[in-house]
Amino acid sequence: MTSLKLLVFHVLCSLAFLGLATSSSSLEDRDDLTLAILKPDLMGNGVWSGLANDIRAAGFQVVHEKMLFFDESLAEKFYAEHKGKKFYQGLIDFMLSAPVTAMVLQHENAPSAFRELIGPTNPKTARAAHPESLRAKYGTDVLQNAVHGSASVADAHREISLFFPDWKPPPSLKMLMSLEDASEL
Repeated sequence: MTSLKLLVFHVLCSLAFLGLATSSSSLEDRDDLTLAILKPDLMGNGVWSGLANDIRAAGFQVVHEKMLFFDESLAEKFYAEHKGKKFYQGLIDFMLSAPVTAMVLQHENAPSAFRELIGPTNPKTARAAHPESLRAKYGTDVLQNAVHGSASVADAHREISLFFPDWKPPPSLKMLMSLEDASEL
């Protein structure tokens, strides 16, 4: 009987990873995914791999990533909510200055968990209040704060779709836990 359970579990996992056992391959209702961007300051100073390792060590799984250069159109879409603010053009110029790495991360309650890991926007504040946060460790100032993390589930969906428009997400953590529970039948 144990080998039958193992076979059923294996088939269910295979179907899930192929996207056949999920009701949808969209980002809807997915709170286990978020977008991280390793910013130009981090990429330029050669410590990006340390930050990426810290992300993984904190329990986040990198399920998709790419290195790219922002173009003006992408930067304007990504930072549309800041248009008209005094820091907007400096932010756009900064993001155009060097490559970035965009990563889709998977973790339970990913947007809020990742925001907790990266800490406050201002690295000075982060060093005082959250000294183990990524911005405390790697950030320089409010603009060059090393890493972006989606602020909410809705932002994560919008941002992931912007950077990875044709990407199909992996099975949700809830789906994988259901499969694990099924293996115990």
